[in-house]
Amino acid sequence: MAVMELSALERVLQCPTLPSLPAVAVRVIDLTKSSKVSMDELAEVIRNDQGLATKILRTVNSSYYGLRKRCSTISQALVMLGMSTVKTLALSFSLVSAVGNKGGGFDYVAYWRRGLYTAVAARAIARRARVPLDEEAFLSGLLQDVGMMALKQGLGEEYVALVASLRGEHARLAQAELSVFETTHSEVGALLAERWKLPDELIVPVRFHERPNAAPQDHVDLVRCVALGNLVHDTLTLPEPRAALNRLIARAHDWFDLSSDDAEEVVRLVASQASELASLFRLDTGTVANAEAILRSAQSRREDLAVRDDGVGSLVTDADDHDPFTGMLTPIALTPIAEDLFQQARASGGTLSVLALAIDGYAAQVQQWGPEAGDAIMVELAACLQKHLDAQSPHVCRWIESVFVAVLPRADQSAALALAGAVRAAVNTESLGWNLDGRISCTASAGVATLTGARGPYLRVEQLIASAVRALEAAQAAGGNTARAFVPRAAAA
Repeated sequence: MAVMELSALERVLQCPTLPSLPAVAVRVIDLTKSSKVSMDELAEVIRNDQGLATKILRTVNSSYYGLRKRCSTISQALVMLGMSTVKTLALSFSLVSAVGNKGGGFDYVAYWRRGLYTAVAARAIARRARVPLDEEAFLSGLLQDVGMMALKQGLGEEYVALVASLRGEHARLAQAELSVFETTHSEVGALLAERWKLPDELIVPVRFHERPNAAPQDHVDLVRCVALGNLVHDTLTLPEPRAALNRLIARAHDWFDLSSDDAEEVVRLVASQASELASLFRLDTGTVANAEAILRSAQSRREDLAVRDDGVGSLVTDADDHDPFTGMLTPIALTPIAEDLFQQARASGGTLSVLALAIDGYAAQVQQWGPEAGDAIMVELAACLQKHLDAQSPHVCRWIESVFVAVLPRADQSAALALAGAVRAAVNTESLGWNLDGRISCTASAGVATLTGARGPYLRVEQLIASAVRALEAAQAAGGNTARAFVPRAAAA
């Protein structure tokens, strides 16, 4: 009798060595779920774990909190700092203990640096934006990637090798996880948080920190604080931090009406507090970057761009160059690249095609299987496009939620349709995404528009892209699972 192979998610969830919270943390969570819990009860629970109590007292008496009077008991700490802060410290130390910080060839320095920087930044942003759950924002930042630890424990070297292959590019992690394991660290982390019986205020940010705009409305502000915290982390750690800083400033303004000064002050705060907090938690998070140098460089760059753009800054253009979930270019990033290729083709009398491709019935798939399944479909479709189009075009964009656009230099209509056929055949063969019953069967439709020579009817690349999208719509209107080429009226005549 054949034995059914377990999915990666099943292997992880059945792993006997998954991280588990200490008993004191479980008791703290149970107690603080009630609005009637007394400080005496909470103090007694923490005092019973002498190691945890010592860590908390050492932390509250550090310069990080700056208390004027030394605190000698947990009861005093609760009075002086409040129940929410002491609860956060208890759960934070418990989380660090549960996850650990060494072993298995995993980059724990990068893991804890991301968690700690995000935690400090998320709390600071919540306070500036008057989001009331500032301590939950801190805990969510620290907890956000716990699914990586679960995947490491459940999948071992397979997962460690995948993470290592990305060379620190965390933005590509979710796409790579879905492609290889059909799940993500965000989803696994949320399932683990549910197993720990954490409140929704912590579970939801873990599940949605990579895609905050998809978060439930009741929790979207908290999730956005964590997402902005991630951008603070990226600003302080990426080799080229300007795009992350620009994205941080733009989204802090759009989401919370915070100024660029507010955003930059949070970057400074994290840089100044990170080392001390890492020491208090006994974590190695590496050397902290020079925040002032990063901010000065970014300011100089913005001023230079403002001069060259005749006073029109390029903040949003720099900020939104890649779709955060699929890793593809955004429309605002693709358009100038495509325009350059378009004008070169017109000037030389060459050929340029645009391919628009979408999953048939994508909205119905999402309605039937949920947004997680829809995200998985789009990530795997992006990977499929990369596989088949990379040699011909690195210029692939997520045009709208369910449509990808690829610009194909030197490809005529026949070549573009052939590429469309190859991608569509792969989609038909390799079911994309997942749901509780397994893989989801999908079909795809495509539209093609081609510029041939300098005398074609197209004057700008936006017209060519719009024609490809119209051809795609015609293919779907014809029943889907097909491709259409747009033929301009002048050419048809």
